[in-house]
Amino acid sequence: MPRLRDDFGIEQLVMVGDRGMISNKAIDELRAHKRLELLAVTERNLGKIKARVDAGKLAGKDEIGRRIGKVINQYKMAKHFELAIGENTFSFARRGASIAAEAALDGIYIIRTSVPAARMDAPSCVRNTCCTPYAAPDAPSLEVSTTPNAKQEHALELLRQIRL
Repeated sequence: MPRLRDDFGIEQLVMVGDRGMISNKAIDELRAHKRLELLAVTERNLGKIKARVDAGKLAGKDEIGRRIGKVINQYKMAKHFELAIGENTFSFARRGASIAAEAALDGIYIIRTSVPAARMDAPSCVRNTCCTPYAAPDAPSLEVSTTPNAKQEHALELLRQIRL
């Protein structure tokens, strides 16, 4: 760092990292595949617990709840399932609206920085984060705006509902 300051007269350096240069289509496919895979694994594991409860091998609300907690929290999928736990019963179902809301946020990124706004405003932060001179033609890009458009407003509303 001292050499950069001395050789180039740099007063402040902000380090930025990104996800690499992969196309939007590939990113969307990876996200959808991962989400569906995690939902399927969680559902399969919940099915095993349901089978044990139905067979009378697992009983009691607390014990059933403990087993479910281990499964549902393993991949952070609790928000996507409706659970009904009784003393000798257990049922579950996917929450389609929750899954769709999360999928709608695919491709929307939040950039956080510790650099004060007086030093670097939001558009500059995005520009510096997304500066990719050798990116492929179909690489992700961000539109810099100071006022959210309708799609961004919708995404922000979904974020508020999900409470990320």
